[in-house]
Amino acid sequence: MKPGLQPAPPGVHWRDAGPHDTEFRRELHHLTHPLAAVLPAGPDLTALLDLQYAARTHGYRQCHPHARALILETASPSGCAAGFLLVDDTSPGLVLVDFAVHPAYQRRGLGAAALTRLQVWAGARSITLNVTPGSPAENLYLRAGFTLQGASATHHTLRWTPLL
Repeated sequence: MKPGLQPAPPGVHWRDAGPHDTEFRRELHHLTHPLAAVLPAGPDLTALLDLQYAARTHGYRQCHPHARALILETASPSGCAAGFLLVDDTSPGLVLVDFAVHPAYQRRGLGAAALTRLQVWAGARSITLNVTPGSPAENLYLRAGFTLQGASATHHTLRWTPLL
């Protein structure tokens, strides 16, 4: 069995992302980006978010060339795409590079279930990530047992360490 493909908790399934998922990933980025909540919708915002998405995707490839892109799906028979994870499986632990749940599926336990599965994947290793301070995502990570490891004006570094 491939790493990260352990049995999922109820309600969550993921699969490797493919080229056919590019539009979903772009749309998910646009829907969950903070600018989408404060700027008026339209072609200018779409162009700005397209540029930001392209830059972020390129940056992730440069910094995490071996990261695994995963599509989070609902556990329904149709397996509807509901989110995205980018996970770098390093020897000291996992790095959760990116994680987003589609707004239509937020606050339903899907993100928490995905984190539980990620913790199973990590086994005895830690999981590290960066998150916007005070965001709903940070609250999710803290509820899942992540702790603050460092802080800057733009992000908090969080780590989950398994109880041994």
